[in-house]
Parts: sequence; C-alpha cells; structure tokens
Amino acid sequence: MSERCSENFVTDATQLAVDCPSAPTNVQVLPADQGIEVSWDATSIETSVDDTIANTVAQDVNAPKSFRVTLSPGDIVVNVAATSRSASITGLMNGKDYEVNVVAINEFGASEIVGPLSVAPTSGREGVVGQLVVQYEDGVDATSGDGTATGSESVDSVEITSSVDLGDGLHTVELSESVTPAEAQAIIDELESDPRVTWVEVDEILATADVTDPDYLTRQWNLWGEFGIAQSLRVPASSTAPAGSLPGADGQGVTVAVIDTGIAPHSDLGQQVLQGYDFVSDRPELSAVREPAGDKVTFDGDYVDPEAFGSAGWDNNPSDPGDWRGVAPVRPSSWHGTHVAGIIGAQTNNGIGIAGVASGSRILPIRALSWNGGLSSDVAAAIIWAAGGHIAGVDDNQNPARIINLSMASRAQCSATLQTAINTATELG
Repeated sequence: MSERCSENFVTDATQLAVDCPSAPTNVQVLPADQGIEVSWDATSIETSVDDTIANTVAQDVNAPKSFRVTLSPGDIVVNVAATSRSASITGLMNGKDYEVNVVAINEFGASEIVGPLSVAPTSGREGVVGQLVVQYEDGVDATSGDGTATGSESVDSVEITSSVDLGDGLHTVELSESVTPAEAQAIIDELESDPRVTWVEVDEILATADVTDPDYLTRQWNLWGEFGIAQSLRVPASSTAPAGSLPGADGQGVTVAVIDTGIAPHSDLGQQVLQGYDFVSDRPELSAVREPAGDKVTFDGDYVDPEAFGSAGWDNNPSDPGDWRGVAPVRPSSWHGTHVAGIIGAQTNNGIGIAGVASGSRILPIRALSWNGGLSSDVAAAIIWAAGGHIAGVDDNQNPARIINLSMASRAQCSATLQTAINTATELG
C-alpha cells in the first residue's frame, strides 16, 4: 500500500503509476448552530505520461473522484463530489465535542486522513440567565411593597424586581445578577411555590428560521398549502360577505405583521411598508463578543449606528442593522425580516426581484431579533402590540395586523410566554 494511502481499494495498479490522491489541504471545521461547516482546498494533482501507445497521453493519476467527511461520535459519513470543497452536517448537539476526519478518494484508494479535528457546535447564545417571565394570578400586583417582584420573598440567592408589564398578569422580572440555567430552575421552583404565581419560565432566546431550499417548494405548505399565507390572503370562492369587506386576491387591504430582524430599504417593497416598532431589549448580561479579538458589544445591534437604527433597547425604529457574526457560528447578515416581507408583499409586474404572494398587502415591520437572537418576552410584546394590544410604555399600534408572521425557531415546544401572547392576539381578533 502506498505510504500516502489510508485505504486501498485495488492492489493492481500496474497499468499506470496510479496512486491515492493527495490529502485535502487547509481543512477548516467551524461550529454552527446544531451543526458544523467543513471546508478544504483542492488536492495537488500529479500527471503521468503513457507513451506505450501511438499517441503520447498525459493523464492525471491521483485526481480525487470524491471526498469523504466522517464525524464521531455518531459515525456520520458524508460523501462529497470532487467538484465541491465543503460539507455541512446538521442535527448535532450544541456544546458537545465532535471529531472530524476528511479524506480524498479515487479508484485506487483514500488519501491520508486529515484529522481528527475537534469542534463543538454552538448557537452562540448559550450561557447565563438574567431575566424570567412570570404569569401571575388574576388581580395580583406584580410588585410587592418593598419594590421586589411579588413571590420573590423566598428567593435568597438573588433579588428579583418586576420589569415589563405585558398585560393580563404577564410580566418580565429581572435578576440582580446573572445565574446558570440550573440556578435559574431552582429560582423558578421557588417562585412557582407561591400561590399568587401561575407559572414561571426562563426568558429564552429565539433565532431566525433557516431559509427554505427552493428544491423543497412542494413542501412549503406555509406558503402555498391549504392553510398557507397565500390562501389566507385570498377571498374564498364561495364567500357571501358584502363587497369590499374582504381582501382582494392579492391581499389588498390586509395588514401583515412581520416579526423578525427588522426591515431594510428595498425597491421591491413600495409604499405598503407601515411604521413599525423595535422590541429588541438591551440586556447587559447578553452582551457578547461579535468578532475575533473584539470586545463585548450590546445584545441590540443598533449600536452600529444609532442615528440610522435608533438607540439601544425598545424604540420606534424597526430598521435592520444586520445580524452578521464574526465568531461561531460565523455568518453574513441574513436580512431575514426583509426576505420574509418580500415573500409576502413584494410588488408584481415591475421587473424587480420576486413576486410576493400578496403584493397588495401592507407590511408592518417589527424588529424582535438581534444579531444574537431575540428574547421570548420581546417577541411576546411584539405579538401583542401587532394585534392591537397595549404594551406599557409603548404607543399603541395604529395599524393592527390581521396576520402575524413569525419565521423563527426555538429549542423546544412553544413556550408558555409565546402561547400566552398568541392567545391574547387571537382574542383581539
């Protein structure tokens, strides 16, 4: 077996000086959210001259026919075409250590193994807890006489104060110092032992949902299916409602709230974009490093240009400052909110971009996701405000939405915080 082969597929290579391919070079393994990204450079190619026939022929004798990426634990194997230089592996556990090996393969065998290379997937949001969401029983004042949050008398480890009133007994409460998830659960157990408290949960971090691959168009029930956006914005053929009381076939007259990363100017989104709001909080415990060797920056990315994007924390400017990350998981800005707004309301017959499924609708942009995700309490406030509900300290929405779009993801089932907000929005009609 050749010294540079980690595996041999054939033993007779006398027809040419055939050999295993050279190992991939500059292999990089980067963590992603519940996955990893692997990339490499082309292998070096050697050429052999066969002059045993009438015409001298130069032939690549060790060119790779494919690449193979393996990951353990899990014994995951990904085969990659010779023309590709990268692979993505998803479905992994954040915070867990994995080992990656990469080889080039041809008909003779496999190259030397590059690896093992260690990597731990990350969302970039794991860490401390500084805020909880509390649902109080009807008629209970969220603040006790000494200024602390009601029900926190039995908690000795931290001081807890009421923060934002989301209505109907739903409040966020701040911890005087950040705690670990395990410590947060102990505090939750103590709070829930108070009969004035219905439930308590961590103010979890949500993230944008991945953009669907065009090859999966037939699976996009949320757009084109019986219960998708495109259908909900159209008048049923059998409708007997009075003329003018229902939206047109292009969503004319319908206000759609897009709760996402905010909105960026785009020529395919015309005058239908309404005045929205920015519900991204600026929690100090969520400050984090955003680029290699950089200092910590605020959770609210508006810091990049306050004049253009507004001040840190809640404000009436829903402009998207970008959600790029220079540290794991590294990514360019997604402009996700504008992307979603375009799917819904991009103009038609203008020779620009795409055609939205409801080009006649009005878009209410609401920013609730920052460069490092978004708090569930901020998303809940956005849902309630979008539907026409009142949020303390915020001017009421003058254009209540009929439809609210949430293209985001969490690690578990819908939280009690979000479900409460959704129930409130449904009751508001």
